[in-house]
Amino acid sequence: MSDSFEYTPPNVWTWNKPSGRQFANVNRPISGPTHERDLPVGRHLLQLLVNRVSGDPSSQLRERHDASDFETKTRDKLAAGS
Repeated sequence: MSDSFEYTPPNVWTWNKPSGRQFANVNRPISGPTHERDLPVGRHLLQLLVNRVSGDPSSQLRERHDASDFETKTRDKLAAGS
């Protein structure tokens, strides 16, 4: 190879917004955040929402779960299948 080769990056494809039909903006080829805002912070360092639903927060299940809850249910299913 020669050292005189000069790299030219390819042209960057830019997305031109569609004509504005009802669902034209659903599958936009843009990754990352679309809004500047602070992220919500929970009481714990790592907080998971179990059974989160869309809509009114009063209809969400706010139980705390332990790993033993899931182990028991898995053992029951395995025992029933054998």
